[in-house]
Amino acid sequence: MSPLLLALLFVTFSIFIHELGHFLVARWRGLVVPRFSIFGIGRPIFSWKWRGVEYCVCWLPIGAYVMVPQLSDLGEFEGEVPEEAAKLPPAGYLSKVLVAVAGPAANFVLALALACVVWITGVRVPVEFNRTEI
Repeated sequence: MSPLLLALLFVTFSIFIHELGHFLVARWRGLVVPRFSIFGIGRPIFSWKWRGVEYCVCWLPIGAYVMVPQLSDLGEFEGEVPEEAAKLPPAGYLSKVLVAVAGPAANFVLALALACVVWITGVRVPVEFNRTEI
């Protein structure tokens, strides 16, 4: 696998984890999430509905997004907001803060998990490289 493709895969996975953090906390706080694009932005290539959320894969392979109309109106970017979701009252301040912080927190947890994997697997270093001489 080419390094460029591998880097794109890791960046896309990192963005997915970030958006998953927003998604999970928004659902936990009781906010309506009509759409969760697990890969890409723009018009969906294909989608499926499960538990009131439309999960989709979109045409432009640049990240992902979570549609939470109670937080902000991003209709031009995320696509058409369902009519019943557009009429919902705005989210409370605490919900907005928690959902906003959840994305970076999910990336932090991913980084911590990857650091633990690297630490546990480790790489043996020869003794001659493991000392400092002045």
